[in-house]
Amino acid sequence: NQLKKQKELPANSRHLLNTYLITEPLLYYDLMKNNHSKDVRLQFVLDAFGEYVLVNILRLYNSALSREMVINVQHNYLLDKQWLNAIIAPRIETVSPLLKVQFWLFGLLNDSNDDSNFQRLKQLLVEQQDRFTQDVLRDAYTHLLNFCSRQIRQGNLAYLAEKHQIYKNGLPQKVWNAGMYLAGHHYILMVQNALDLEAYIEANKFIDAYQKELNPKYLPALPKLACAYYYFYQKAYKLTAENLVFVEEAVEKKNTKKATKQSKDFFYILYYKTLHIMLHFECNDALINTSRHPLPYALDALRSYLSRDKKMASRIKKSYRHFRQLTERLFRIKEQLSFKKDKTHQIKRLILDIEKTDLLVERRWLMQQSVGMLA
Repeated sequence: NQLKKQKELPANSRHLLNTYLITEPLLYYDLMKNNHSKDVRLQFVLDAFGEYVLVNILRLYNSALSREMVINVQHNYLLDKQWLNAIIAPRIETVSPLLKVQFWLFGLLNDSNDDSNFQRLKQLLVEQQDRFTQDVLRDAYTHLLNFCSRQIRQGNLAYLAEKHQIYKNGLPQKVWNAGMYLAGHHYILMVQNALDLEAYIEANKFIDAYQKELNPKYLPALPKLACAYYYFYQKAYKLTAENLVFVEEAVEKKNTKKATKQSKDFFYILYYKTLHIMLHFECNDALINTSRHPLPYALDALRSYLSRDKKMASRIKKSYRHFRQLTERLFRIKEQLSFKKDKTHQIKRLILDIEKTDLLVERRWLMQQSVGMLA
């Protein structure tokens, strides 16, 4: 009865451990009753233990692989990845939903261009979300979002819609709430993604509805940063700048006694600096070809920050370095166009480079600005 009840509960690795621990006394009972009977439930225990071990190995490997994509660190893996794939893949249809989740995540992290694991996992989470505990859903949905982000940085913009749908699926389930609060970086990312899709009404609803779920220590900086993005996409540059003022203190004064934990997170700094660069590019035409134009200083500040930060993973640094370099080229063309020079050839070359650059943030914005110069 205990085992039956356990199997009906939403599952995580603790659930599998409990299932395995329940099976062991049954085996001992069989051995004491009749050691030579074919009915000894050893296979029962082997299956339960196998599920527990494999799920936890994959869960830890997935965490390590994901961490390597964000932070400049390398881990050692005792078990060969190909071996793990070889023993699980042939029997994937018969294993538990929890092992399927971890195995498809494993494939997702080992092959950044294979969409099949993404689609299988997304479908499983939607169809059987009641089978998993909150921590399993949070981990799986976050990995799916990270996969979308990697694809978007490589130019696969169809994943903007995929990412948007993942947020719409997970938010009502409070997947990204740690305890009482919604994770701050997901708050920003869901707004950015809606804006990239030009879903302005939904983005505005996100900002208002979910700021109530943020940790108070992130207020008012994070909602102001989200509003800054919203107004920027609406080309309300004065309101963008006004909202960025509230963010600046939390980001730029991180070395003072008033520094918050939030200001030490490099993603917030990158969001802030990138938005500042785009804002300077779009609304300081009166200062073009003068030493007072703020864009070169903002680009240099981003270059300096990327050089100083040693924790950031190389793929993230490359995404922002490519953004800085392409924006710099875009700005030089803009300067030349102010002298009525024909730069059609250079603009077309820039557009091709934006399209083929494999790791790049704000690709859509760069493309819009470049194409706009051809008009």
